[in-house]
Amino acid sequence: MNTEQINPHLTAKIVASYVRHHRLVPDQLADLITSVHRAIGQLRQPHEPEEVLTPAVSVRWSVHRDYVICLDCGYQPRNRASREWRQN
Repeated sequence: MNTEQINPHLTAKIVASYVRHHRLVPDQLADLITSVHRAIGQLRQPHEPEEVLTPAVSVRWSVHRDYVICLDCGYQPRNRASREWRQN
């Protein structure tokens, strides 16, 4: 985190607004300023790309008349509740 680029006035405005609407013990003020300052610094950091998830089975092949296969792990449950689903 490059602290020279963070505007201290922005941190002060955010903290002042928070303190106006919330009750704080004086000991908590330093921690609040630090956490707001860090949060503003992290906004400029590049975002890590999320991992692309691939299903264990094809979506097309996951839905059957009697059962549904889990897309996450490929588990095919064997239960008797499928009769109730067919009646509806």
